[in-house]
Amino acid sequence: MPPIYFSIIIPTYNRAHLIERALESVYRQTLADYEIVVVDDASTDDTQAVLAPHTSRLHIVRNPNRRGPGVARNVGLREARGRYAVFLDSDDLLLPWALATYKEVIERFDNPALVVANFRKFRDESELAHLSDRPLAAQAWDDYLQSASARYKILMAFTMRMDILCDGGGFSEQNICSEGHDLLLRIGTAKGFVYMTEPAIYGYRQHSFSQSRDITPLYSGARLMLANERRGIYPGGRERRNERSILLGRMLKYSVERCVEHGGLWRGFELYLRGLPYYIRTGYWPRNKRPLAFMKYSLRQLRR
Repeated sequence: MPPIYFSIIIPTYNRAHLIERALESVYRQTLADYEIVVVDDASTDDTQAVLAPHTSRLHIVRNPNRRGPGVARNVGLREARGRYAVFLDSDDLLLPWALATYKEVIERFDNPALVVANFRKFRDESELAHLSDRPLAAQAWDDYLQSASARYKILMAFTMRMDILCDGGGFSEQNICSEGHDLLLRIGTAKGFVYMTEPAIYGYRQHSFSQSRDITPLYSGARLMLANERRGIYPGGRERRNERSILLGRMLKYSVERCVEHGGLWRGFELYLRGLPYYIRTGYWPRNKRPLAFMKYSLRQLRR
């Protein structure tokens, strides 16, 4: 078979009402050199019926039991044949110029390990109608760790070279919601990282199911990344410790705040204490509060 440039990997679970829109966003791409791998993580709704008319255009894998998005993405990676993997959640959308823009970046920046894209949040798809394929604006670093001091947000809006993904071991298969951040840290010294500020190429859908109040995966993900850093899983050694600390400090700040806001006060406080070395080193204090002020803030949250 001829080589494929992009493998678009879409994990899904009980998104029968949305996955067709995700697929249609791929079909509208201005670049046609891609394959689509959909991994149904044991959906119990009509997902298979919705996918049935699309079988000639997709490679569909169905997990016999629900295993979570990390496992589903890894299953998709094992089936993929592209040079680069593109990740799309089944409730989100690729804008029509997404793949062509990714390819432009890859060729301009000499086949980087990782390209992260800008995105737009939306509730109704009409909110994306004003977006256009603007001239490319991007910033490049030698590797992901080198970008630690830059300010940008990462969802699953990225593409990664397939050989780097394989060398990095793919996504964590534990029940966490930070598997993307963990993966990026594990490939942190792979050559070439580009972040695109323009154009936006990914639509991130905001709906009642997109922001779960279950903080367990968030808490577990933070614990996993702290453990991986202690065990030396993340590359760069002592020479790159400060860069890793900045990235971990940001992640911990977000995790602590979400835990406290959604009723996980003690888990949030535990993560706060575990993260003290990173906050001290980098200045990323949750809610910008040092220990005594954070305790007072937490008690106010508890009274509510």
